[in-house]
Amino acid sequence: MNATQAATVVYPLRALFARPDLNARKKPRTRDSVERLARSIAAHGRILHNLVVVPELDAAGVPTGRAGVAAGETRRQALCMLANGEISDVSGFDLDFPVPTVEVDPHEAKPASATENIHRVPMHPADEFEAYRDAYEDTGSAEAVAEYFGVTVHAVRQRLKLCAASPKMFQLYRDDAMTLEQLVALCASDDHEAQERVWRATDGHPSDRRPERLKALLTPSETPVSSPLMRFVGPDAYSAAGGAIREDLFAADGENAAFAVNGDLLERLALEKLSAAAAPVEAEGWSWVELKTGLFSNGYQYGRAPKSPGPMTPKQAQKLASLQKTLDESGAELARLYELDESDETNRAIDKAEAARRRTNAELHALQEQTAVWSPEVKALAGAIVAIDAAGRTHITRGLVKEEHRKALARQSSRTKGGSARAAEHGPQAPAQRAAPAQSEALTRRLTAHRTVAMQAMLANSPNTALAVLAHNLVQRMISDSTGTHSALDLNARGCQGAIDQATTGTYKDTRAWAELQSARQQWAERLPEDNEKLLPWLLSLSTADLCDVLAVCTALTLNGVRGHIRSTDADAIADALGLDMADWWEPTAGEYLTHVPKAQICAALIEAGQPTEAQAVANLTKGEAVARAQAALAGKRWVPGCVRSTQPAKH
Repeated sequence: MNATQAATVVYPLRALFARPDLNARKKPRTRDSVERLARSIAAHGRILHNLVVVPELDAAGVPTGRAGVAAGETRRQALCMLANGEISDVSGFDLDFPVPTVEVDPHEAKPASATENIHRVPMHPADEFEAYRDAYEDTGSAEAVAEYFGVTVHAVRQRLKLCAASPKMFQLYRDDAMTLEQLVALCASDDHEAQERVWRATDGHPSDRRPERLKALLTPSETPVSSPLMRFVGPDAYSAAGGAIREDLFAADGENAAFAVNGDLLERLALEKLSAAAAPVEAEGWSWVELKTGLFSNGYQYGRAPKSPGPMTPKQAQKLASLQKTLDESGAELARLYELDESDETNRAIDKAEAARRRTNAELHALQEQTAVWSPEVKALAGAIVAIDAAGRTHITRGLVKEEHRKALARQSSRTKGGSARAAEHGPQAPAQRAAPAQSEALTRRLTAHRTVAMQAMLANSPNTALAVLAHNLVQRMISDSTGTHSALDLNARGCQGAIDQATTGTYKDTRAWAELQSARQQWAERLPEDNEKLLPWLLSLSTADLCDVLAVCTALTLNGVRGHIRSTDADAIADALGLDMADWWEPTAGEYLTHVPKAQICAALIEAGQPTEAQAVANLTKGEAVARAQAALAGKRWVPGCVRSTQPAKH
């Protein structure tokens, strides 16, 4: 049967079946696409395009009344979905539903199927958008249009929005002179003149017409409804003041979908609310109070005003004096106990003293925090900022210092009792406040002195780290807003050998670290010009690499990480940057460690070093015997005390 002889026959739905062997489309439609087609068929009440079928014949060549679908299988599946009740909100379809078809011979089925799919030219999206618009104008209901086309109401609104673009812009899109993404971006505004103006203004490099740029140019004052500023003002207050909200119909999941259009109004409402919150802050006596509607985090561009001890009640003052006296006494007592021979009585005394010291420290810190204040003199040079935090709440930051007041505040702080660099940064500290020591102060100084020499040796061979450490000191002096310098370097350039000598009684000079450091120093000393007046020209003539090397050695020799009870954060950071593992430079010998700690601590060291059997044995020995046996057991085990232990994983 040729094309002119093709017959149009109506079959009941139950008489049609799939013929995948005749269908040119091999990839099946998704269930969602079939359901959308089913809803469209239901809205129309009929099939708009006939199916192409091949009649089924029995063995004798007689038609059976059934037909296989060669083209239109998706329409058949959509009808079956309706007839089987798979779409609960649609009714009126059953397996007897009349389906118009065109019958073809089997040898014409495949070409017919291919022709239907190949020559089916989809309409331009602009035509599709206008079809949605026309249907909406006819029905007046986005819901009815959605049902008619088998899509969601949101999809209908998107197409209506695009169809409402400037006619000039819409025609450019129809003529393929504009992408769909660009048209979507222009529709962020309903102002046709604005759309056209922005399009003309970006007639330059293609990147000027990136969708995000077009959208930004059209909506410069819009603010997401989810922003901290909008949450601070509140959608209800904004709307009550006449503010409009634009819904972004094209926002992807997770993106802002609604925007406050009236940015000036939103800003004014936020300032009014911040002003009310700032009133009590202004009454506190600050020299200035500023309002910020944008996010304000830590105010890195400002200095920090120092706090000083505030007025105390007689009871508080008495408690402070008592706590400080207790700390002094407990520090001296612990140092004495650590030097004693091991005994159960001594161990109990140490445990008791350490626990008491921790409690005292906690009480002292709480008292200081409770009573520290900004003095009127400080407030006269400092201020506060009332802003909005990320959650849309009022955020007040007090004690901020502007650039022009920093020097005056530093001078004022130096004249104030208790004013210091540490107070400026952290608030007042009691002179006697210390963390509970893991060993005596003298031993901690000895250990950190050895660690300092090891760091110096490594830093002398690490120019990049040395320059960073040097910059850390200089930046604080010359650029930062700090009223003091916190650094592990002694930049008076006196060297730190005296402090190390005093802490170790000179034993560090027998170490490999000292030998390497002196070797590096001597190599440069031999290269220096004999005439000191020629030193600067000589340095200026060095290559960048040589200059970095000599600076590394000089910087290393100023490093001072010797501490008693308090560890140096800066020295720890340098040690980590260098990858320092003190096990490479030091061993726990009798003279350097074991004699100076209680026997319980020796046992703890053995256990940490993986020698639990030795720890049990040592526990039953006298102090002298324990020291000798522990030194032998710890040799080569790479154990070091916690106060000089790296915060990074140890290397093995």
